[in-house]
Amino acid sequence: MTGLVHLFNQLRKEKYDLVIDLHGSLRSKILCYLFYLSGVAFATIDKGRAEKKKLLGNIRSNTKPLKHTLERYADVFRKCNIVVETEPLPQFGFKSSQIEKNKIEKSIKENIWESHIKIGIAPFSQHQLKSWPIERIHKLIELLVQEYKHRIQIFLFGGGHHEMKILSTLQEMNSECIHIAGDVFNLAEQIEFMNHLDMMITMDSANLHLANLTQCKNVISLWGPTHTYLGFGPLIPDKNVIIEILTSELSCRPCSVYGNIPCSRGDHACMEWISVDKVVKQVKSVLSISIGK
Repeated sequence: MTGLVHLFNQLRKEKYDLVIDLHGSLRSKILCYLFYLSGVAFATIDKGRAEKKKLLGNIRSNTKPLKHTLERYADVFRKCNIVVETEPLPQFGFKSSQIEKNKIEKSIKENIWESHIKIGIAPFSQHQLKSWPIERIHKLIELLVQEYKHRIQIFLFGGGHHEMKILSTLQEMNSECIHIAGDVFNLAEQIEFMNHLDMMITMDSANLHLANLTQCKNVISLWGPTHTYLGFGPLIPDKNVIIEILTSELSCRPCSVYGNIPCSRGDHACMEWISVDKVVKQVKSVLSISIGK
């Protein structure tokens, strides 16, 4: 508490007119209250924690999705009479530097990838329980390479020392597979690379949302312990395909809001039941429509 009071005293020197709290934590709420006591107006986010908790293991055929997190953020600004338009959704996007664009375009050209079907795979998530078994990722790569022969190039996305080792192993096992994280491309360059992808296959992770903010043509995401109805799903339905085990087949889904709660069944069925064949079938279906291949 002493640290928060010290932070408040430092912030108060700036003489802010308004405090907008997009975090909604106990600490940020205490800061807002301190500002309120000093005569500064504030608005804080309603994360809908009770609503989300109520839906855990309780999604039925007539259940309606909760408000998307984007709308919850926008509502905070609206409380302050700041106009935020979300319908239709504005065209968001990252602005790459010319250096980043040139580097990625040069890499694609030098490696003769222009004519290839370019598929990104991001096999990791912040919480391990939201990730598909890595053996399935390896099998998926094998089957896609068999299906499209030398017309395909697969790019692996991820970060972290342990994850990089796994990506390197996957690359060694598949000649049409290359990891582009770590020392290869930094985050900004990876985002620019996504603009050139025909498809991104990802978990419920940051890469899902990053790909949606680029010109990546299609995004396929695998969902297990979490669920799009809780407000964290992709924002652009037209270019997204969700692969999941229906709650009518697995009623414990979703078991947590963020995917950080151990599986109560002990078998991680929500991810284990997603077969490689099911993912391959979706990939083929989407590619046949979007690029005719």
